[in-house]
Amino acid sequence: MVPSRGIRYKTPLGKYLRLDHRLQEECLAMLEAPISTDAELAQQLLSAAPIVLYVYDVQKEKSVFQNRRLSDMLGHGEADGPGSEWERLIHPEDALRFPEHRARLKAIEPGQVLSWEFRVRDSAGEWRWFLSRDALLSSDGDGKPLLIVGSAADVSEQKKAEQHKELLAEEMRHRARNLVAIVQAIARMSRPRISPRSTNISMSSWAGC
Repeated sequence: MVPSRGIRYKTPLGKYLRLDHRLQEECLAMLEAPISTDAELAQQLLSAAPIVLYVYDVQKEKSVFQNRRLSDMLGHGEADGPGSEWERLIHPEDALRFPEHRARLKAIEPGQVLSWEFRVRDSAGEWRWFLSRDALLSSDGDGKPLLIVGSAADVSEQKKAEQHKELLAEEMRHRARNLVAIVQAIARMSRPRISPRSTNISMSSWAGC
């Protein structure tokens, strides 16, 4: 059997190249492979990003887009419950503070970035700190803020480091106060004592007696 010499391919410059069967199969496989579009790349980025990206309708006061469930990041899995996951997971004290942040969002200016820290409960029952950063995405016909784009990232480790630094600083301040008190006590104890008799002698000498 005489082996095939492949196919001839005419280049844009008018020259001919001969492709053997192996190269021909590789070229066909490349042509048949799915082409990654910008939309597919964006979807991959949204799925892989280790933060929650969202779009919030500030007028209707509800989220209209979210790249991932917050409960998934916190290890809750697919378990659902009554109310939204924010209502189920957010710390009660921070839930009381959210209306204040929402009021700020309703008055946000173009180019302005608003931050808000809050705590949410993970699957182990621990409270984890998150930091959200929000910016104006679009306004309505009257120029009032409509859509907010934002991100929420887990900053628990940073908060622990800050709290540890604050504890160390407070310990140093406490020790400094104690040291000052000790020095003052030593100074009082080292002060020479004047007896009443020596005081009388000194006063008599001054009076010329």
